[in-house]
Amino acid sequence: MNLNAFYVKARTCYRVPICCHYNLFSGRFYLTILS
Repeated sequence: MNLNAFYVKARTCYRVPICCHYNLFSGRFYLTILS
């Protein structure tokens, strides 16, 4: 997994209402709506 790409996605969580979370166990990305 490219950690740099992961951190970029993580930082966008602070800017947009919809966030991508990476689940290390299932290896999937989740979209979470931040209220």
